[in-house]
Amino acid sequence: MIIVFYDGWCPMCTKASERIRRYDSRNNVTTVSFRDSEIVQEYNLTPDMLEKMSKRLYVYNTSTKEWFDGIHACDVICKNIRRFWWLLPMIRVSIVFGFGQWTYDWIAKRRKIVPSNLCDEHGCQLPQRPKGNE
Repeated sequence: MIIVFYDGWCPMCTKASERIRRYDSRNNVTTVSFRDSEIVQEYNLTPDMLEKMSKRLYVYNTSTKEWFDGIHACDVICKNIRRFWWLLPMIRVSIVFGFGQWTYDWIAKRRKIVPSNLCDEHGCQLPQRPKGNE
């Protein structure tokens, strides 16, 4: 079994987690948002780990006790969901030739973040991106 830690503030990530749940016919995958304080406590996520998770998708394999991130996390997810097996050759080629993680990071840096805890009756305050993430 694997646990997918996705960013609940990211609409693209939330949509992907919904697809993972829908297509996981063998119940091999659990998806959780690391933005949920109960999840942080339940899995003892450290501030360092939360910082890393804010930049990349993370998967924890409960059988092997291994962590995977970025393109390698995508690889693990696709291995566990038959409907995504067709993506495995492309992911593997991208890993072998060294552009998979770079491509993953490029996409991840440009995703939209909509923090749910920064909204009030006047609207939502969006966090400022650090310089250099343009």
